[in-house]
Amino acid sequence: MLPCNVIVQQLEDGVELAAVNPVASMIANKNDQLDLATSIIQAKLKSVIEGF
Repeated sequence: MLPCNVIVQQLEDGVELAAVNPVASMIANKNDQLDLATSIIQAKLKSVIEGF
């Protein structure tokens, strides 16, 4: 299971959306398949946050 927590926070001037970086969270693991998966997930999370 990858740490893909998404945080939604109400601010005075709107809403903030943030997510844990899965690549940074799993950097200690030496697994090429996991590296590929975390890179894909990172790109998808970034796309969602930037589109918010």
